[in-house]
Amino acid sequence: MKTVSSVVTHVNNATRNKLRQCKVTMIGDSFLRGIRENVELSLSSKVGIFSMFKPGCDLNTLLETANNVSGSLTQKDVILICGGSNDFKIGKDEPVIEHIMKFIKTNNHTNIVLTNVPIIYDLSYYSQENKGIQSFNKN
Repeated sequence: MKTVSSVVTHVNNATRNKLRQCKVTMIGDSFLRGIRENVELSLSSKVGIFSMFKPGCDLNTLLETANNVSGSLTQKDVILICGGSNDFKIGKDEPVIEHIMKFIKTNNHTNIVLTNVPIIYDLSYYSQENKGIQSFNKN
């Protein structure tokens, strides 16, 4: 498992002040940066938003983090997972779909949103890794 060099978290005022109607928890790698602000602008001020970025980590690490956080979530809450690009490197044979299915089965007490796996923008659109990501997203 790869060690992640930095973790960045953000919490809005509704989460801090316990005035929330529901909570949106966003966990992802560096592709999640900037999305929290857009989500916060489009939701009510009574919605608590918590976001955590783990740049460069794989999907299994994100799902383990989400499992740790999901215990405090209810049926009104939402957990959003964005990442997985690092799982498609050449020579890496991680069962990505198995990790996702296990996470969904163990967290049926809350709402789960899984985004498409973002393509790796540093590589060509037609690189082997990005072709694997595109194929996975289609499935």
